[in-house]
Amino acid sequence: VLTPNSQTSVDIGELELLDDYGNVTSKRRFVVSCGFGFDAAICYEALNSKFKYILNRIHLGKLTYGLIALKQSLFYQQTQGNLIIDNHKKKHFNNILFLTSMIHKYEGGGAILAPQASYQDQKLSVCFVHNLSPLKTLLLLPTAFFAKHTRFHGVEVFDCSTVDLMLYSQRVVHTDGEYAGMSKHIRVHCVKHTLLVNTPLHTNESI
Repeated sequence: VLTPNSQTSVDIGELELLDDYGNVTSKRRFVVSCGFGFDAAICYEALNSKFKYILNRIHLGKLTYGLIALKQSLFYQQTQGNLIIDNHKKKHFNNILFLTSMIHKYEGGGAILAPQASYQDQKLSVCFVHNLSPLKTLLLLPTAFFAKHTRFHGVEVFDCSTVDLMLYSQRVVHTDGEYAGMSKHIRVHCVKHTLLVNTPLHTNESI
């Protein structure tokens, strides 16, 4: 740690929770991903799951997210809301499943939600999913581990500087897999400075 072989600069994302009047009520930073909706509900349940503890004991902890995702896909309630990209592209959606803002390509035990993500471009790589039935959600889950989920109608993956999502009802939010609160309106962007990370060897691949 004190004498690293190499160091790499990594972008830092910032989540803002906003109230009904557009005032920022809290902020939280992340270096992997920030999720709103379905994937955050999976993270929240995993953090509080005794099942995860059992699987970790037998070195199968990565299965936790997949099993909880199966459950959430059957019972998660989609909601309406508005998506705003870079402060000017606004669009309404009736059945929003989740929005994940990525710094890296991977989250949740290896799901490649943002195949095009770069952790050094000062951009968010966003995976936005809407209008999927429970059956299609079940089919989508395993494909995300092979970056094939982008072929589904209702899955949009794009890069941007800032993204706002305003829902009709509150949903759980996570940053780097940790519970970050409940909100109806989030705003996500990259901060201007970066995080210096010690690495064994210099690499341009995702950490």
